[in-house]
Amino acid sequence: MKQRGRLYYAFKPLLQKPKKNEASFYAIIEGKQAGPIKEKELKKFISNGDIKNDTLMWTCGLSEWQPANQLPIVYKYLLLASNKRTQKSMDVINNSSLREDILKALVALGYNKTDYATLVDRVIQNNPELSMEEMLKVIISGKG
Repeated sequence: MKQRGRLYYAFKPLLQKPKKNEASFYAIIEGKQAGPIKEKELKKFISNGDIKNDTLMWTCGLSEWQPANQLPIVYKYLLLASNKRTQKSMDVINNSSLREDILKALVALGYNKTDYATLVDRVIQNNPELSMEEMLKVIISGKG
């Protein structure tokens, strides 16, 4: 059996071929090299804000480090994360108009708007999947 030295084991991860459909990436995060990062881990790094459009990255096949938004797979995840942040912003806007609509409905039903404002916020936050009518039922029942 052939004896292998320390250098072989230090570089062994770099010498191994990645498994099919399992790309590995390296990134410069806070001035330090991070990686290997598997494709399925990219979402976590992006959602944590560790990888942004201008983060320098490298993967097999590249001759030099490139900004993350130049790598097609990474760019796809960056776009998805950006769309989620945009959707969250839209949800906040929609929730504020939903809040006002629910408070108006409560007043129309004879309830005091100020008594229910906090409960309305809690129901919207905890039950975003409910329709406005279902939210009103929860609020009126006091179980929110």
